[in-house]
Amino acid sequence: MVPVAIYFSIHGVLFQFWNEAFYYNFFYVSSSTSGLINRLAPLIYGIQQLTSTGLFQISMIGYVLAIILIIYKKDTFGKWLTLLLTD
Repeated sequence: MVPVAIYFSIHGVLFQFWNEAFYYNFFYVSSSTSGLINRLAPLIYGIQQLTSTGLFQISMIGYVLAIILIIYKKDTFGKWLTLLLTD
């Protein structure tokens, strides 16, 4: 994080970087209404839009294939598996 901050500071855009990367997200999270339905509404809307273009189906196929690959090739992914499954 420090090298990124130094880079943006040298170029004179650290304030803009902070606003775009952090301030917006803090504001977005604090201003959103509580409740699971209100938080899931944008996700559902995005999935509906992607479904009509076919991109959601392609991404789900990739997701399922990746899970199958991880399950059946545990020896290959052994050292990375804990990183993939942790929060």
